[in-house]
Amino acid sequence: MDQATDDENAIALLIFTSGTPSLPKACPHTSKGLWTCTYVTNEFCHFSASDTLVQHSPTCHVFAVSSDLAYWRAGATVVIPDNTFSAATTFESIESEQAKNITAVPTLLLALRSHPTFSKDKVRCLEQIDLGDSVVSPELLKYASEKVGVKASVGFGMSDGSLTIGYRSSEEVF
Repeated sequence: MDQATDDENAIALLIFTSGTPSLPKACPHTSKGLWTCTYVTNEFCHFSASDTLVQHSPTCHVFAVSSDLAYWRAGATVVIPDNTFSAATTFESIESEQAKNITAVPTLLLALRSHPTFSKDKVRCLEQIDLGDSVVSPELLKYASEKVGVKASVGFGMSDGSLTIGYRSSEEVF
């Protein structure tokens, strides 16, 4: 694209699937679709400029893109702790940035939980964990809610579909 456009139907983002039939597929998303997704997400989550997100979802995945854009639209801060996962760096980012929210896939939450330095004190400023994946067990939501002491929700989006993400909170499950 040689010049900027204000056409809301112009392609603003291409996300590639992992290639279910072993051939990756480009999935175009328009400016209007991205804007609508951030609007709906903010209506549900009520982000504000004082919020900080520790982002651990893959930045090439629709869940991360949607979360980041929704936070930025609200004027909030998005922290990406490192280019690879490290529980220690994640704990450090949560504490130093006083993050209220974290997004993660279930395996990341399990890795944090099993890290030898995990304690509720390391994540005391957290209020919300948003888990994104196709399968999040009720047990994991219960763990986040009861053992970590935060509200937990599940979001899901498809790279080749709409960026609209459905949420289910731990309060609805229990």
